[in-house]
Amino acid sequence: MGTLESYSEIQKTPFYAHCEPPLNEQHSSMVHQLPHQMLSCWRVLTLLCCWSCSCGVVRLVEFCYRKRPTSLSAKSSKLGKYWNWRNFKRLIYAYSTCYVVGKHVGELVVCSGPSMYPTIHDGDLVIAERLSVTLGNLRRGDIVGALSPTQPEQLLCKRLTGMAYDRVTNCQVLPTGRIPKGHIYLEGDNALLSTDSRFFGPVPEGLVQIRLVLRGESNSVAALLKKAHRGWPHHQQPIHLGSLDETDPLLRNFADLRDVLNSVNDLCDMNPDTFLSPFLDVIRSEQTNGPVTAQALSSVAKFLSYGLIDSTSIKASNAVENIADAVTHAKFVGSSDSSSDEVVLLKILQVLRTLLLTPVGRLLSNESVCEMMQSCFRICFESALSELLRKAAESTLADMTQLLFTRLPSFKEDIRHPYIRKLEERSALRRETETPEAISVKPTSHIPYGLPCARELLRFLIALTNPLDRANTESMILMGLNLLTVALEAGADHLQNYSLLMPLVKNELCRALLQLLDTEKLPVFASTNRVCFLLFEALRTSLKFQMESYFIKLKSIVTSEQSRICYEQKEMALESIVELWRIPGLVTELYLNYDCDLYCSNLFEDLTKLLLENAFPVLGLRSTHILSLDALLTVIDTIDVNCVYRQAGGFQSRISPNSSSTQLRLPAISGFSFGKQIEHSEEKNENMASDNTTGRSTSELKVNEIDDETSALLESLLPASAVRANRMAPSKRLPSIGEVIERKKQKRIITEGTDLFNQDPKKGVEFLREKGILKTPLDPSDVVAWLRGNPRLDKKRIADYICNRKNLAVLDAFVRSFPFENTRLDDALRMFLETFRLPGEAAEISMVMQHFADHWYRANGEPFNHVDAAFTLAYAVIMLNTDQHNPQVRRNQQPMQVECFKRNLSGTNGGQDFDSDMLEQMFHAIRTEEIVMPAEQVGLVKENYLWKVLLRRGETKEGEFIHVPAGWNDHDLFAIIWGPATAALSFVFDKSDQESILQKSLNGYRKCASIAAHYGMSDVFDNLIIHLCKFSTLMTSAEGGVNAFTSTL
Repeated sequence: MGTLESYSEIQKTPFYAHCEPPLNEQHSSMVHQLPHQMLSCWRVLTLLCCWSCSCGVVRLVEFCYRKRPTSLSAKSSKLGKYWNWRNFKRLIYAYSTCYVVGKHVGELVVCSGPSMYPTIHDGDLVIAERLSVTLGNLRRGDIVGALSPTQPEQLLCKRLTGMAYDRVTNCQVLPTGRIPKGHIYLEGDNALLSTDSRFFGPVPEGLVQIRLVLRGESNSVAALLKKAHRGWPHHQQPIHLGSLDETDPLLRNFADLRDVLNSVNDLCDMNPDTFLSPFLDVIRSEQTNGPVTAQALSSVAKFLSYGLIDSTSIKASNAVENIADAVTHAKFVGSSDSSSDEVVLLKILQVLRTLLLTPVGRLLSNESVCEMMQSCFRICFESALSELLRKAAESTLADMTQLLFTRLPSFKEDIRHPYIRKLEERSALRRETETPEAISVKPTSHIPYGLPCARELLRFLIALTNPLDRANTESMILMGLNLLTVALEAGADHLQNYSLLMPLVKNELCRALLQLLDTEKLPVFASTNRVCFLLFEALRTSLKFQMESYFIKLKSIVTSEQSRICYEQKEMALESIVELWRIPGLVTELYLNYDCDLYCSNLFEDLTKLLLENAFPVLGLRSTHILSLDALLTVIDTIDVNCVYRQAGGFQSRISPNSSSTQLRLPAISGFSFGKQIEHSEEKNENMASDNTTGRSTSELKVNEIDDETSALLESLLPASAVRANRMAPSKRLPSIGEVIERKKQKRIITEGTDLFNQDPKKGVEFLREKGILKTPLDPSDVVAWLRGNPRLDKKRIADYICNRKNLAVLDAFVRSFPFENTRLDDALRMFLETFRLPGEAAEISMVMQHFADHWYRANGEPFNHVDAAFTLAYAVIMLNTDQHNPQVRRNQQPMQVECFKRNLSGTNGGQDFDSDMLEQMFHAIRTEEIVMPAEQVGLVKENYLWKVLLRRGETKEGEFIHVPAGWNDHDLFAIIWGPATAALSFVFDKSDQESILQKSLNGYRKCASIAAHYGMSDVFDNLIIHLCKFSTLMTSAEGGVNAFTSTL
């Protein structure tokens, strides 16, 4: 309220925000007085009092003067006198009430004269109220009745356009140009036929008697349009205002609208486009100024907020489409004051937000919603605008994003949708590493927005966070990360249900987030970690290798010695590790899915070692050391809680995959939408209550029930927030403890065999065969599976092994493991050469290429005249790659042209030529992108290759992520972490004097002892006693006693 008032005070032209004429006489109090109800509740009471008193007077008069039968008896005569006296008193009371109401509350008045045309016509009956005048609540734009300063017996009807201390430029009798204290400035809407403050000056506030309550949206916009035609300040030449309605199409539309409104009884009977079109024409018009456009936008916002467009009407979809089109293409004549223009842009944001968040917003099409958000993004990215307006646009986008991703469960992935069909066609043509572009589809019929709109928004937000795009500034990246945070908070749990969204998350989003971790800007780094937390907390089952890369990245940041990585970044990285480790069951899942996976890193063990090393201060105890200790103690705390539950005879009784993170409620944009939200929540609560009475969900995992006595015991042993149930149900197939132990042994053997293979391939394979990892005798397909599945093998050593003539069976199986069906030869060759380094000898190259050409030729249905043609073409592609990209060759001769490439292959297809278009495509593909051995490259080339390998691994069985219940395999976890934890506790306890840290260390010792006792780990218990004895000085005193005893002998 204060902000709006201060803004209006600096305007040179009056505000007309409170001028609201009725749509028609029957609906003025029911429909278009709603804005007044929202602004001042007491004004409604005024109208109700006037109406009820008027009705009371009429009824009393009818009652007093109606005919009664004459009574002949004395008793009836007395009764008649009694009735007459009672009616007389009623009449006196009614008259007194009407007088008091009319004097102090309000009355009906008849207006005469042309000074307020077209807002008020000659002879209009309007309601006047006095409470606003008495309480001093008059505002600019109000229509008031004031005694004339020149003729006190005359009551003037004018609009209040200025208040005390406002500056005016059109007053002939005001030399200073400022309205003095205690005065107001009055003007008529029909300036040419109005005698007002321009001639007799400001009017004392004491002369104001009434305020008129009458007007609605159409006349407000029309009045502003006519004022714009007159210009400001007013022209001296006379203009016949009545002709404007005939010459100006915008005004003619409003005049026609008034006629239509006067002829209908119910607004619901009208087509929404009928009363919207005049306002939308004003918004689209290039000839209107900012105040007119702003007033039209405010009117449309009110129509939406008060539910004047019925979402169940068959014509509602067309109406909201027209609103979206008009507002996103709004035009107006700018002014010299930029702040005045920004008011219009703020109104645009208000309408766009209201349109999408009201019930009729669900009828918008995907294209309209995307255009609406694009308009908001334009305002966000316009640096010439004020920061306040850009932040308002970002807030609007946050609400839109929240709505779209909250509605994700209601969206259906319809493969028949034109957008999805177009996307599938384009994805079939683009390469795997390319980012999908925005797609614009014009459907043949209206389709409400849904999944395509959500995908486009997600794609655009990911593009905003891409650090490789130099067009993305820091503010743009931060905004993209903030909106992604909103999207994941609202709908992260539902993303994995849509094949249209998950590829973006797995590839582009995770890649951008990992690259952003290299930034030196702390706000970007903090926001990136926040998005990563939400992403991996909800979607880690689909992002196994992406989460591994994230932890490895955090580890490298913490251990980095580079000067560009500041202490705050290391602190944030440790905080991120601590937050992730506090997710119920995550630590157990790290050990099972990575440490026990054959080809993944020992993630849990490596992070434990990192935290141990970082918990030992060198110069002094800092926050990073405490964070490292907190991460270690997080695991100890979790295991201790699980042990207490086991001892009590129960465990976490409910684990529901549907109990997703608390969904954020949509913000209330009006009383209408807020009421709808309450109604919806009540229905939902009733449904949940009925479901709970029928039985327990089948998705819940029940281990043991906990009775009331045991529950009381647990409350005494554990803090209230000690246990958080895992939100997700465990995987259906959980490995046994024996299988986990066996897999861990196999991993140690494979790791040793990998190191041996990278030194001598033959010895490495033989070692694995002896240990039982590879079959005896060797199976070529078994060896190939290991060669292709192990990402840690040296590519050169792979070539040495498969190119050995003693291993031709392995070479043949290796080549046939590639799916070359429906793949062009150069693409297949590129895929083939990424997996090993091509040997340098010509004989070995020829042998490998012969096997390759034979497999490709048969996999693609023998497309050439002979298999030798495939071999020749493959060899020619390798030579072309060398010719185009080898620096030494380019220095000695000019690179080959496409015609020369075709000429060299002339007649090699079984005596015929290859297809000319195919050769051109292959030539340009090799020329623009070199076939390289990515693993031996550096920089972006190597990163792209490693990321491609990661995505491929994620699509295989190796990428399956196992969810486990909390407490699963705690024994093995404690066996790994108790040593580092107790060492860190001992060091921190010894070096710190802070009471809180000492207490934390003692609690850690106690929990370690409790866990060791639960599992019967006596060595752990002995170690703890030794540590504590050292701090208690018992060992020192004992040694002293022995020495003293010896000296006395």
